[in-house]
Amino acid sequence: MNGESRMVKDNHGTGELFGLRVSGDQPTAAVHLYASADSGQTWRLVSSAPASAAGCVGQCSMFPSKVLALTQDSTGKVHVLLGANDYSIGGTFREYYVGLKLNYNANSTVKSYNLESVIPLPDHKRSVNVLSDLRGDIKIIDVAGSEQLMYVMNVTTSQDIKVFIGRSTTLAPAATSDFVGLSGAAGDTKLVDSCTFTTPQGGSYCSVAPAFFSTHNMTTAFGQNRSNKDVYVFLGAIEADYGIANDPVNQPEETHLRYYRLTWNGSNGWTVNAPVVVATDNGSYMPLLFNVQSGGNYVWLMYLHPNNGITFGRVDAVGTYATVTNPVAAKNHNGWGVFAVAPDDSKIWSIWNISVVSGASPQTAQAYWNGTTWSIFNDVGVVTGDNSGMGGSCGWSNGVAAILFRGTLLRNNPPIPEAATIWGQ
Repeated sequence: MNGESRMVKDNHGTGELFGLRVSGDQPTAAVHLYASADSGQTWRLVSSAPASAAGCVGQCSMFPSKVLALTQDSTGKVHVLLGANDYSIGGTFREYYVGLKLNYNANSTVKSYNLESVIPLPDHKRSVNVLSDLRGDIKIIDVAGSEQLMYVMNVTTSQDIKVFIGRSTTLAPAATSDFVGLSGAAGDTKLVDSCTFTTPQGGSYCSVAPAFFSTHNMTTAFGQNRSNKDVYVFLGAIEADYGIANDPVNQPEETHLRYYRLTWNGSNGWTVNAPVVVATDNGSYMPLLFNVQSGGNYVWLMYLHPNNGITFGRVDAVGTYATVTNPVAAKNHNGWGVFAVAPDDSKIWSIWNISVVSGASPQTAQAYWNGTTWSIFNDVGVVTGDNSGMGGSCGWSNGVAAILFRGTLLRNNPPIPEAATIWGQ
């Protein structure tokens, strides 16, 4: 888990926060929907996954596995990216799209959900690595004024990394053929393949089974510039292991935080441009990719710079990258973080935790940017240590929520009482 949308601020009903949680193991595992009517202060279990769905495409019984990310379109339908152990093809991990419909109580709070579809994503994507190293995100994008789904997926066949990107042709996919590549062709688009990268010794990264330039230590995140429809996909390292190490001599590619600009060409879809490097290592620490979000005129990036600490950058409509004021200058740290940006790009809400490798367990921090300056505070009593992941929320235009791998959920609108003067500005 690394910044993906693991919760949604419901755009129907009373606007509750909700998410999905898996419990148990196959074949008796269950997926639970949990919701909060008070912006994350208290939570309730809503329902468990139905055993099957009428007209379901694919192996519906596989639904309980690993929820990678979820989002919601303007009609209220929920779209889920799922990693599943597909027993029908010999226990190989595979990626699926899942469609859900929310049901509401008389008071417009979330009551339950219906499982409408479970559809294998296109083509060749298989992972023989552990399921925890299967990473991906799904978001609503704007295509000529209409909503579509777009996903990125990191998969592996050993210790390599392959990044695929695809989109839907409909918000109600009924078959694998409803997902296409960037140009609209069948299947999806391979954006990154570490087998095409060459080590300093002259061999392929795949042939040397790299420990770092792989789905274990790398991830992708993407966002769209809503003004011109360009999409930016960022690829960078994460704190997969506490005290992340690197090998800049033998495996320099994993020390680069880079982005791929996908230029919108109207009816022809997107054209992939050459990658641009945003930051590199300082010899000991790498830039760690936290989160990417869409803005009205920018695509925004949050990462941990090895020298400069928590860093927010943005790419404008012509592809120019720049950073805004860093909220925390901290050299040689590790950590996680999520954020949300206002639709007009004027404000940021963020939650993170960082620490030195040998340091004490860090407190989780919350921060608010009013377009000029940062207001920051530490959550009193919230100590996360090496939490091994942080997921965020989507569909929240004036706040963000974070869920930690260890089960703690944090929110910053409304915040805990100690921070009441910071938010809502």
